[in-house]
Amino acid sequence: MKNILIAIILLTFSLYVEGQYQTTTVKTPTGVTADAYKFTGTDFTPDEIVTQNHNWTVGYNCEIIANSTLYYNCHGYAWHNSEGNMAQANLRWINDRNTYPPYAHNQNVDKYYTGTNPAYKEITVYNRAGIKVSYDPSDHSAVTSSTYGYFISKWASGPLVKHLPAQCPFYNGAVIKYYELNPSMSGSTSLLCYNVERNYTTNITDMPTATITWTPNAYVIPVSGAGTPTYRVKGSSGNGTGTVSFQITTPSGFTSQIFSKSFWVGKPVITNQKVDGNNYYSGIQLCPGNHWLSVTPVGSGAGNATWTVPSGVPYFVGNNTLDFTFPSSFSSLAITANSANTCGTSTNANFYLTKKTSGCTYSYGMTVYPNPASDYVMVMIEVTQPLVENSDAVSVDLAPKNATTIEPATYTLSIYNSQSMLIYTVTRNNKNFTVPLGSVQDGTYVIKISDGDNCYQQQLIVKRR
Repeated sequence: MKNILIAIILLTFSLYVEGQYQTTTVKTPTGVTADAYKFTGTDFTPDEIVTQNHNWTVGYNCEIIANSTLYYNCHGYAWHNSEGNMAQANLRWINDRNTYPPYAHNQNVDKYYTGTNPAYKEITVYNRAGIKVSYDPSDHSAVTSSTYGYFISKWASGPLVKHLPAQCPFYNGAVIKYYELNPSMSGSTSLLCYNVERNYTTNITDMPTATITWTPNAYVIPVSGAGTPTYRVKGSSGNGTGTVSFQITTPSGFTSQIFSKSFWVGKPVITNQKVDGNNYYSGIQLCPGNHWLSVTPVGSGAGNATWTVPSGVPYFVGNNTLDFTFPSSFSSLAITANSANTCGTSTNANFYLTKKTSGCTYSYGMTVYPNPASDYVMVMIEVTQPLVENSDAVSVDLAPKNATTIEPATYTLSIYNSQSMLIYTVTRNNKNFTVPLGSVQDGTYVIKISDGDNCYQQQLIVKRR
């Protein structure tokens, strides 16, 4: 009986409104054109509104939110009017079936969630307000309300009501489907230099009453477009990771997740300063002999470190490392490292090193050749006499382990990878080693020489191409 009553209402409606609608179009949130109608006739009288409200809702447990009207229908409300277009001049009637028999499905509403530029995506369950609902294939649309489990929908020419999913004249035989707004954010993540500008955009271009929030971090300066689909920024004078974030809230109550783009702003930054594998600190003292420094340049496009070494100091430049000899004739050393990208050159990383004059037993020197190496590497150890300020001060405490031969009887050579894992070790009673590298992968390693009491290390690069 309920379905017969609704059919009579719909037939009366089609006869009543013929010629009172003007064809027009609407835009989906992503700018796709959909067909619509604008009502130009005379709406229901107060008495007719009472009758329509009663006839549509009798027998249904629902709450009337707005009276019956000819200005908009379920599709118009759910997909267009509820998103900030509820002023009478903006109300639209949107059909998803042909106006005349055979009333076939014409895929008009489908443009909101299918095609080349859909504004919505189908989801399996909903947990928030503002989700679009389709009673498929019953030609009815709704919107989820702020009260969980309840929908809001316009019942054809009847009233706008709040109801449970099944408490609806279009429910029988329908499959409930949910569609969530699917915003995206586009824009470059490449290096951004100081005062250089760029745009970030969202695909939601035709929802003018939505709240679009763009949030830059401290390395990014806003230029224009706050609250609009296109946001323009520029790089600050700082050097670090810049971030631009985006979020949208719609009039129907939907709030999207936060989308972000991250990128490096400005020049590189030198980090992770180390001396012989240990963190560098101000005032560090080193025994004369061979040592190595390392840094990590950070930032998009950052090149390998460029080192500045005082004249008279032997050194070898590796991949962000510096192998050098601290001459016994020097009381201190000042070595700097920096890195450059297309935005400029980083601030110098400074190593201030002073000579250690006591507690240095042997000064080990190591020659590693070739370096970079491919199939093998030759290691030659050089040992000098104990390092003291006055040769008369030499005591037995400063003598090597094997005092009768002046130097240690055996040396242990070990090779470690970049994760500090031991990959090779050998012990010899001479100072010359030939190390095969056939099973060693390309990369950066550390060679360590130890006599049991003293240890020296140096970087090794394995590179076959």
